Amino acid sequence: MNIVIKKYIHPRFGEIIITKKKGQRNIRLTVSLTKGVRVSIPYLTSFSSAEKFIKAKEEWILSTIQKNRDKQLARIIPIGEGQKLQLVNSKVIYQQMSCREKSMPGKILIRYLNEVTEVNLPQSCSKEAVLAATMVVIRRKAADYLPQRCKFLASENGFSYNKLFLKNNKTNWGSCSNKGNINLNIQLIRLKAELIDFVILHELCHLKYHNHGTAFHNLLNKLCQGREKELALQLKHESTCSLSVV
Repeated sequence: MNIVIKKYIHPRFGEIIITKKKGQRNIRLTVSLTKGVRVSIPYLTSFSSAEKFIKAKEEWILSTIQKNRDKQLARIIPIGEGQKLQLVNSKVIYQQMSCREKSMPGKILIRYLNEVTEVNLPQSCSKEAVLAATMVVIRRKAADYLPQRCKFLASENGFSYNKLFLKNNKTNWGSCSNKGNINLNIQLIRLKAELIDFVILHELCHLKYHNHGTAFHNLLNKLCQGREKELALQLKHESTCSLSVV
């Protein structure tokens, strides 16, 4: 067995996954808001040594958790009455229902206009309902934009993919399967056009190179007119799950 896993319950951080890996030379510690604290250690290192390492790094872990939370707060996009949500192909406006529309109590009315989408809210409306209505809009606008954009970029750059799937992922913007299928996150629709193209091109390049080796990056950088690192850095500052009802 090349990997051995132990769950360690820390008094301050809760469950920590410690993983022994063959071929690993050093102790590695990672902190994530979604995955929590993770520690990987060389195969012959004892779990007790890992626990001592965690104890020695407690202040660093706390500091890193706080920094991650601050970054997450900075990325939050407010939605709800009086707010506006900019999509690549529409502006979403949240507003109170008119007197005539209030004949449908408790229901959110979505109106799709040319360049604006109105989300008309009743007086009494839960945060869950506002978020659900927003997801309806995002799904529709993603379906309007992403498939045709992926088809265009594939044709323009000589790629051929099998099927395209639109998903609401929390951890990635897109992926490519070994069957030639491409998955795109519907939340891409909240990004500017060049970042959407960057993610699509990234997945199209995986049709040719199923890794992140030099050849893959050379191809992606070429298709991005030499801006791969710049666009990757911009994308790093975006979040797949940053909507918050206010």
